[in-house]
Amino acid sequence: QLKLLDVEFAFKGADKNIKNLNANLNFAGNDLSVKSFSFHTGQSDIYLEGSFVNVLNFIYFDDQRLHIDTRVRSMDLILEDFLLETTTSKTEDKNYDLSFVKNLDLSLALKVDKFHFENFDATQIQGQLRVKDGVIKTKNIALNANDGSYNGHFTIDARNSNLYTLSANLNGSDINIHKLFQSFKNFGQTVIAADNIYGNANLSVRYLSKMKPNLEIEVSTIEMSSSLQIQKGNLKNFDPLLSLSDF
Repeated sequence: QLKLLDVEFAFKGADKNIKNLNANLNFAGNDLSVKSFSFHTGQSDIYLEGSFVNVLNFIYFDDQRLHIDTRVRSMDLILEDFLLETTTSKTEDKNYDLSFVKNLDLSLALKVDKFHFENFDATQIQGQLRVKDGVIKTKNIALNANDGSYNGHFTIDARNSNLYTLSANLNGSDINIHKLFQSFKNFGQTVIAADNIYGNANLSVRYLSKMKPNLEIEVSTIEMSSSLQIQKGNLKNFDPLLSLSDF
């Protein structure tokens, strides 16, 4: 048995620190039973319980896989606190290294009160997260964001470290379309920006694209079919329509 009280540590070669770590753990051979486990990193807090299988081999040998089956609870989760960042030499763009998932076999039941990543904020997230062989999958995800609600699932295939594959099947209800465009950086295009479009939308989207390690979408690879209904919609300062004003 192992109990940890208010532990702090840092990862060698990374800028991530763990603090306020408290845990009640039971080792059974090579496996670990987690009765309680909580910590803070950055501005995020994590509380979990469940099991970690093949722990010692994973720590000491490079070719070993770690199997995790837990329930995860968080009041505030900022994704940047968990992603390893690198900056390219030519630009200040941040790359997020997802290569760590290749040696994980992960099954999580998620419940998150508040979530943040770059321009995107969400609340009341629930669902399942699965990681296996470098592929991240979610199931039955439900959340509130952009003044409305979403449900569905998505997959990130990170086996190619130079270009990830993102696929999603999502439904949205009463979404603020202006905030939606802000959250996703105008979806990588400049024809219609967030400041051009307003209204509330109900939407259904099937989506597939490639994504760079900085999580920027390769626009030319997008394959998408969608059903979209906007209520109280309006366009502002949209050049193609302004050019028609003389007529």
